[in-house]
Amino acid sequence: MATDYEKNTRILDSIAQERVKNYLNNRVLKQMTFYSENSEKNRKMYYRFSVFSIAFNAVIPVVVLFSDFELLSFAAKFIVAVLSSSAGVFTAVISLKNYRELWVQYRVSLELMKGVLDQYFLGVGEFAGIKDDEQQTVEKLESLCGAIMNNEHDMWKQLKAKNEE
Repeated sequence: MATDYEKNTRILDSIAQERVKNYLNNRVLKQMTFYSENSEKNRKMYYRFSVFSIAFNAVIPVVVLFSDFELLSFAAKFIVAVLSSSAGVFTAVISLKNYRELWVQYRVSLELMKGVLDQYFLGVGEFAGIKDDEQQTVEKLESLCGAIMNNEHDMWKQLKAKNEE
């Protein structure tokens, strides 16, 4: 099964304008790959830490029940302490690393870039009526893609600044 990058690379072969081909290949498709990979990585990390936190918090009440037994009292208290502190650490890491926010932002940026490429290749939306004007088409493509990348970069800077407070 071909990836989006491979599909788009094949489409690039049909583009006659070398400037557009280079821009799409060297900037847009590589950025889309970055968004895709990092969105998936952050999604996995968010789910992983969330599941651990939920599971540890769910086990704590069960372990507390064993604290009533004299033989298991110390062990149960120790396990509760470890589980609750671990759950707290997982929750803090989720918040600190902004896994969910980054996952969503990268995914939104990827989908916006796909939308721009679809409009470009189909000559619709922002590209309707200008497909015959190569200069205007290239400028519009660069402008729209650049705006998406700048928006994602600004969002990343905001998250970074939020973490440094």
